[in-house]
Amino acid sequence: MKIFGLRLPIKQQKTRCKGINNIINIDRDILSDININGDNNIIKISKNSDIYSKAKININICGNNNTIIIDEAGSVNINIDIGNYTGVNNVEINIGKNLYCVGADIFAYQHNVPISIGENCLLSKNITIRSGELPHSIYDMNTCKDFDHSEGILIGNHVWLGEHSYILKKAKISDDSVVGAMSVVTKEFNEKNVVIAGNPAKICKRNVMWNADWHFRPKEII
Repeated sequence: MKIFGLRLPIKQQKTRCKGINNIINIDRDILSDININGDNNIIKISKNSDIYSKAKININICGNNNTIIIDEAGSVNINIDIGNYTGVNNVEINIGKNLYCVGADIFAYQHNVPISIGENCLLSKNITIRSGELPHSIYDMNTCKDFDHSEGILIGNHVWLGEHSYILKKAKISDDSVVGAMSVVTKEFNEKNVVIAGNPAKICKRNVMWNADWHFRPKEII
């Protein structure tokens, strides 16, 4: 096991690993609680030092060959689970620069299914992003085709997820879009600059743009 970058006191950065060849690299000043049960997992988390940033990240991994990368996080309160009491392998979770997240849970419960969140995204509170149902299986009783398969969850750049929104395993949300509060996103939306809302979510407005200029203000004027 290799652990790099853990500079805060142990009370603020906790790490427990069972396995071999796990690599953890976390910038200082990020509050973290990491639990790994498996081999060859990689966690890399960096903090944006140029803007107001306060990060609290909890990660639980049960499985092998998984990767979590959070690049230059802004203010983040996020929980990430890869696997549960059933191990999940070969998952990649990539989160782009300047994420602001009031509170989100990411559940990666399917092998080989990636989750990607672009740059400059805003996640409100009580967000759920879920990529699978393991250890449960859902399949066609006649063909035995697995209904739980997905190419992954893709959230583009500059996307705003309203509170209590639920993003499921086949979701795609394109750049500069807004997801309404309490929406359930179950499919791909390839148009940019739209508002999607409802259960299941559908496009309700087009040609929209949103702005949160506090993303880019210097921290001393926040």
